[in-house]
Amino acid sequence: TTSVSVDGAINDNKVGLGIQLYDDRLGVEKATGFNAMVSTRVHVSEKGVLSGGLSFGMMNYRTDLTQVPNRFTPGDPAFSQNYSKWMATIGAGLYYNTDRFYAGVSVPNILRTRIATLDLITSGIQKANDFHIFITSGVVLDMSDEVKLKPSVLLKAVSGAPVQADLNCNVWLRDVIGLGASYRTGDAIVGMAELQVNPQLRLGYAYDVTTSQLNSFNRGSHELMFRFEFGRNKTI
Repeated sequence: TTSVSVDGAINDNKVGLGIQLYDDRLGVEKATGFNAMVSTRVHVSEKGVLSGGLSFGMMNYRTDLTQVPNRFTPGDPAFSQNYSKWMATIGAGLYYNTDRFYAGVSVPNILRTRIATLDLITSGIQKANDFHIFITSGVVLDMSDEVKLKPSVLLKAVSGAPVQADLNCNVWLRDVIGLGASYRTGDAIVGMAELQVNPQLRLGYAYDVTTSQLNSFNRGSHELMFRFEFGRNKTI
């Protein structure tokens, strides 16, 4: 999975604009596309800010079914051709934050999931789409003048599957070095490290180890993060 995004604020930081480019590959499935995003925010208290955002984009969904290994019958018509289709994407979200707390809810793709997209391509029948809902929250706790503890949680829900939670905890030392761990229920444990090189540049790395039965088919995954902020304000 590769993702590149750029965002910024205009109109005295009241309106946010952004764009994201991504390429995601899983087995014989591939999805490449872009999203344009717009958001607005209002102060609902002295320190609290409520933001709302929308994203609009296009996704090219492809499945190389002829490349499925170990097909039971090589001539099976279900695996006789590949598919490619451009689909519109729409997402929405709400986010509340102070300097010590945040909470948000989002639906990244309101229209359809990839499975629903493949079903539509192969059958021509539009079926109901079970979109995914993400809920997140976190808090910053001062352990001392130089140490901050940042626990957070991410809940992911879709009908037909159990709710999955990411339970995270990071420790920041002098706002420069961040070390943490995460547990994804029924799936994986993750180790994370971040480095705030300067007020604009942050580097991050994460490695997850699968704890489910899928560990027979993979050796974990690596994630690299590079972020650069134009401007003088540092946000952690």
